[in-house]
Amino acid sequence: MRDVLRRFTTGYAADMEKRTDSGDEQRSVNNPVMFLFIGDKAKAAVSAVSDLVERKWSNSAGVMYVHVYGNEPAVKENVVRFQVNDGAADRKRRRQELHAEFYRDDRKLMELNRTLRAVSSKLSEFGRLYSSFQRINVSVVTCAEDPCNVLVPEITLLAKSILGASFRIVQVDLYTLIREKSEGEEFGFSSSVSVGFLRELNHYQNDRYRYEGQLQVTEDGIRLAVEHAAPLFDLVYVLSDKNERGIITERGMEENYEIICSMNLLKNRKMVTDYTEKNDIYNNMQFKQNIMTDSGAPAFATAGFAKIKRPNKAIAAAVIYQVFRKITRKLKVSADVDTRQIADLFGLSPAAFERKISAWMPDERRIEEMVSLMMQKVSYDDIRKQSLREAELQLYGHTAEAFFERNVAEPSREQLASHRFREEVRGIVEYHIVADPHYGLYCAYDWMEEKSGGWNLFEEIRKTMKEAGRQLALVKDELESLYQEQVELQPFSRSRLPFQGKANLTQFIRYFIQEIYGRKYRVVQLELGLKMLQAMELALEDVHRELKTKVEEMDDIERCLSDYCQLSVREAEEELGNNIELYYEKVVEDITAELEAKRGGSFYFEDRYIGSVFEHLKRGKQALLERFIDFSAKEILTAEPFRLAFEEELLQRANVAARYEHRDVLTKEDLFKELYGMLEEQAVIHLEVYNYTHKNRYEEKYVFGDFYSEFVTYAFQFDEGRRGYKLGCVHEKRSSGIEKLNIMGGFQINDLLYVINNKKYYQSYLDNGFCLHGIALSELPDL
Repeated sequence: MRDVLRRFTTGYAADMEKRTDSGDEQRSVNNPVMFLFIGDKAKAAVSAVSDLVERKWSNSAGVMYVHVYGNEPAVKENVVRFQVNDGAADRKRRRQELHAEFYRDDRKLMELNRTLRAVSSKLSEFGRLYSSFQRINVSVVTCAEDPCNVLVPEITLLAKSILGASFRIVQVDLYTLIREKSEGEEFGFSSSVSVGFLRELNHYQNDRYRYEGQLQVTEDGIRLAVEHAAPLFDLVYVLSDKNERGIITERGMEENYEIICSMNLLKNRKMVTDYTEKNDIYNNMQFKQNIMTDSGAPAFATAGFAKIKRPNKAIAAAVIYQVFRKITRKLKVSADVDTRQIADLFGLSPAAFERKISAWMPDERRIEEMVSLMMQKVSYDDIRKQSLREAELQLYGHTAEAFFERNVAEPSREQLASHRFREEVRGIVEYHIVADPHYGLYCAYDWMEEKSGGWNLFEEIRKTMKEAGRQLALVKDELESLYQEQVELQPFSRSRLPFQGKANLTQFIRYFIQEIYGRKYRVVQLELGLKMLQAMELALEDVHRELKTKVEEMDDIERCLSDYCQLSVREAEEELGNNIELYYEKVVEDITAELEAKRGGSFYFEDRYIGSVFEHLKRGKQALLERFIDFSAKEILTAEPFRLAFEEELLQRANVAARYEHRDVLTKEDLFKELYGMLEEQAVIHLEVYNYTHKNRYEEKYVFGDFYSEFVTYAFQFDEGRRGYKLGCVHEKRSSGIEKLNIMGGFQINDLLYVINNKKYYQSYLDNGFCLHGIALSELPDL
């Protein structure tokens, strides 16, 4: 069941995120954007970044993605792929050989030129999608541990030179991803390659960096030089899956992909400046100047990202739980019992009991037929002084008794013995009680549960059995007494004339059959009735056990829903899961009350909605749960309260206590304070810098949300006058949530704890003959 819930709530959350994203004031970038991914290990980044951009940017159709790989291409329709010639099997020289082969293989270099020219041409077709077409922003993304990043300078400068023919300004940023979570046995080699690449970045970003190479190739194989004399990248961002507190988070790398998208939006979005003087917009040149080091050594940047959205998964779980509780409570409310009607269904009322036992017996005319039985040659005078028992023996011997047994008693018993009481009782319970919205499963179970007080079916059966037993004993006593009485004392019509003996005998026989065998007929009837009641009692015990199992299964479902709901709410604490159960209990109550007013209080149990709870339970707990999920998805989760914007839903949830007088509910200000703290906590920088308080540390923080909303207003006022960072807002009318991007810069590569900890691996690999660079070590600055 938990898997069913997880699939639904996760699917609902994903669907709602798409729906609310489409309801946001969609983001668009001002200038053309191209993502250039280098290396096999960047494959995951290709898919993640392209998916994020496609979902969140209105002009995402104009964004180009290029993946330069060695062996593992990104499988995406909108990605242009190019495979470099990875000819080195020995990883000791793989980076060096990759670099050398790039220059040796004219065919591959010509193919790369064609690929990048095709991308540039394609970008030129997207002019209508952008408000400015003078500048293009290129984001190079690579993993520090990927050997293919040895070609970062060549591929970057070739792309820049080709794009420069179409755009006046080509701004290139590098996003270097460091994976510190060890998932394999190659941590030594991976760490060495990563440190080596970071050392190369110190070289590429130096003001004295120079490059000249024959990179451009025409269709005729003619090479043209590409020259560059400046830091290779406008800005270099180093992003790790470990944050500055030294914690490796579960979604660290996914958040890095969000950072890449958010940074591109921040840099390329057309900013409106008329909100207020308090809102500092992002200025790329200003940021670069502020992170410059006093020594003039290359300075690097990093970032942290937080996204708090409506906790849709927890909301869906809470709604299903509350719907189930609501309908279960409705089932548990015992209706006013029409005991006579229920007793009639089971044949327990006096009239119904008589009808039921009569149905087992042959027609009483079979008794009348006994008058015609063959008799012994006996006169009335022969028997008139005898008892009725003696007279029967003289008249019939055992013939009359045998006839009755064979034609009346025995067929009745056989019919009773072959009857399927369990099926009959189960049918009565299921179709006349459980399936009746007026009663239902819990009523049926409750009416069979042995307890003090209240009406009970078993008590009703025992009462009927007691009455039937009393009648049986009475009839048997009457029969025995009658058998002992004298014939001539019986009140049948007779003549005193001597010649009327035959007529008197005939009258006596009619009287005898009617009185004796009529009572015997009644005895059989009552005996069958008692056996019937005993069989029904056993059948009811079986059905009660079945109902008990179903009630326990209902309890299991409710427990599962409750546990899953609480788990989802706990997981949603990062997305402000306060008051979810309390608030959505009221929401479900309001929605169902409105539905009941329109469709009737029992509409849930119609086949097009939930239908018969018992019938679904027959197919298993999961089948019933899926029915409740389907009902909740169609009838509850589509209602107006689930279309509220993020902040409005949050405020409604915060204020739910105003109706409930609940002690643990946050005030609006408390809620905003917690939200602000949560955003700041989650937007912690994704890199562990050794000298945390280094003097060159510079920070800027940006909120993505509605600038005029109460929360953003609160955020700007929170530490106004004492904040040591720049705070801005990227204004968007958002319905899905709030995002925050923290940017930090001013550190050097040697400040990274990752470099400090892994320098020993890098040096050891160099000492053991590993060629970790494509250029001479003498060209690289010391670590």
